[in-house]
Amino acid sequence: MGATSRNTVQTCYLRIFRLGWYDGSGARKIHHSDGFEVKPQKMWNRINELNPDLPSKGPSWKCCYELMVPENWCDGLHIIKIENEDGKATLVPFWLTTPHEAEGVTICFSPINIQARNWWGGASATQVVNGKARKAKQLYHQIGSETLSLNRPMFNPRGGDFLRWAYPLVRFLERHDIPITYITDVDIERAEVIPEGTTHLVTVGPMRYWTNLFDDLLTEFC
Repeated sequence: MGATSRNTVQTCYLRIFRLGWYDGSGARKIHHSDGFEVKPQKMWNRINELNPDLPSKGPSWKCCYELMVPENWCDGLHIIKIENEDGKATLVPFWLTTPHEAEGVTICFSPINIQARNWWGGASATQVVNGKARKAKQLYHQIGSETLSLNRPMFNPRGGDFLRWAYPLVRFLERHDIPITYITDVDIERAEVIPEGTTHLVTVGPMRYWTNLFDDLLTEFC
């Protein structure tokens, strides 16, 4: 959010949008906060030296804003826009799901894959930034960190790569009123099962990284 965020207390505002078709507008605002203070905390960018704790453990920032998700919010793809008083902003995607209600055609978002490709903190599962990546001969891509925290911001203020993959699909499905439910690979991993009512599981790319359990469950489902 700009160099000033590293050493000064800032007043920020938070807006949350649900992404979809919405008659072509592409999103609907569902929350707008009052101003709240954000104090300087641990930062990382390409210029900094690689800190092995940041990718694996996350930044461990103190909470500066807390919101209970209302029950009337709809499942699906959402995004948070955090802005300061200078107009600088950053985007953070998130997903609302109700796994036990998943049925029929179910769209499976993948926070695991997004974080595997996210090099905030200096490393991702595919490459190391400001470091030498290890290569495996049997694989076509580089191998970076083997342990990554899901509690990390995106490497760029545009919400990382996820919107490029999921947003067009969600817009298309909602534009054509195709009945769907939503789930994530984290939901499936935690429950250790693909919901019984699911008839079709549509994975949203890039689905390169699966846990062993997710791979077994998907094989069994197919």
